[in-house]
Amino acid sequence: MKKRILYFLLLAGILASCSNDDEKDMEVGNDLNGKWEMTSYVAFLPSLPEINSNEIEWTFDVGNNQLSIVNTIESEYPYMLTSGTYINLTITDNTITISDVEYDYTIENGMLSISDNPEMDGPIMRFISDQN
Repeated sequence: MKKRILYFLLLAGILASCSNDDEKDMEVGNDLNGKWEMTSYVAFLPSLPEINSNEIEWTFDVGNNQLSIVNTIESEYPYMLTSGTYINLTITDNTITISDVEYDYTIENGMLSISDNPEMDGPIMRFISDQN
């Protein structure tokens, strides 16, 4: 009888220690959801772009793995992502892949920072949430 109780307690402990990875996977990237307005674009360039309010907006739909971009100044700065819908995003805890380019991202104090190898003079893009 003691062996059965011990076995039951051991089994209950194992089951209780299991986590539901599906729930965690669903939460990854949810902080990206919504509209973000680009405030700056920094990279090793002869001249940096001047970005005014509402000129570049990124809208993430994490549930559908999509990013919609409205870029009203793309003709002036052709190296920036152009307007359109980008599908099949891959999002992890700190990276997002857009059109086969992997970017690092962080969100702190309502500011999103997306970068592509800044140590090699790649771009750092900063956004504020349009949810406020």
